[in-house]
Amino acid sequence: MQQGDRYDIVFLLLLVTSVFLVSYHFTNTNISDERLYSTEAYLLIKEGSLPKIYPLLPITTAGWLILFGLVRYAFAATSYVSIILVALLLYRFELSRLSNGHESVIITSLFVCNPLTVWLLSRNMTEPLFALFILGVAYIIFGTKLTPSRSFIAGLLSVLAYVTRYAGIIIFPAALLFLILKKKGIAVTVSYASSTMILCGLWVFNKLTYGSFLTSESYSLASLQRQSDLGLSIVSGVVAKSVLGIGILFAYSLPFLFVVAVRRRVFLKERSLLTFVIFYWAVHFAYFFAISLALARAASGFGFARYLWPTLPLVLTLLHVPSEKSWIKYSLAALCMILGIIEGVYLIGYVDSHTPFVMGWNDFLESLT
Repeated sequence: MQQGDRYDIVFLLLLVTSVFLVSYHFTNTNISDERLYSTEAYLLIKEGSLPKIYPLLPITTAGWLILFGLVRYAFAATSYVSIILVALLLYRFELSRLSNGHESVIITSLFVCNPLTVWLLSRNMTEPLFALFILGVAYIIFGTKLTPSRSFIAGLLSVLAYVTRYAGIIIFPAALLFLILKKKGIAVTVSYASSTMILCGLWVFNKLTYGSFLTSESYSLASLQRQSDLGLSIVSGVVAKSVLGIGILFAYSLPFLFVVAVRRRVFLKERSLLTFVIFYWAVHFAYFFAISLALARAASGFGFARYLWPTLPLVLTLLHVPSEKSWIKYSLAALCMILGIIEGVYLIGYVDSHTPFVMGWNDFLESLT
């Protein structure tokens, strides 16, 4: 590691920590999903009750509760550490592709200062941990020379992604199809595929323990059982809310993306990675549409943005920043970072005031005891 790389890493660590402190200061409430995961973590250490809904997050949170006790920041620790690791891995991924530490820092900083990153940083939510595993799989498959052992590690990360959020199941067919079409070798493909045996073992464990193979899916997809008639208002509302969700993810970065990147045509042509991102977005758009039908109205655009956020690091890896030094480039990047943090703070207040069943952290901690 060169001295410049060390400075870059220190900067990124300080940036994540600074954004975390801002997020933590303005976040005083939690939402219903957050309370579910937090309660599962508390019951795991209090009663030894194994979590069955998105189990990996409660398990990791329980570790922080053992270390720090029943305090609010213990519930935020998993997201904080996950986003630090995502930032460092994204930096490394970009460095391997761009061979320029400064440009890698810019891309990573845009991720750290994304409005949804700001919103998620101090919450006990599944998205940061899920994003870490997705990026880990992508880094191994697209950013390293694949060997059977690395392929197996990518498979293990895919399993962890699934245990974090059941949407991780779509990683398996996408990765296997890539390995087969790109002719990465039988040993590499079989090594990755062998991880599905762990997945099958998990399903059997769920059936024996909880009476259902798919515990997280049963919980999450139950809301889709009631479907309303398809109408123009729902279709137009879904399209509008989808555009809003994408805007929440990327609007803060438009000055940098358009002026620096798009006009100079410097997007990398990584078709396989881009195809996976499109596939992931399409699946979640279909899910968003199904939820809207169940609600008989368009679901939240903010919720759609949350569905897409775990792929944000992958989207950013498709961007190739011009290598020449330019005060305009760095100034625009800094402006976008500031705009992202401001929008993130606004989101914290907006979601608190527009989300039902919001609860203060002090009240929630008292309810656990």
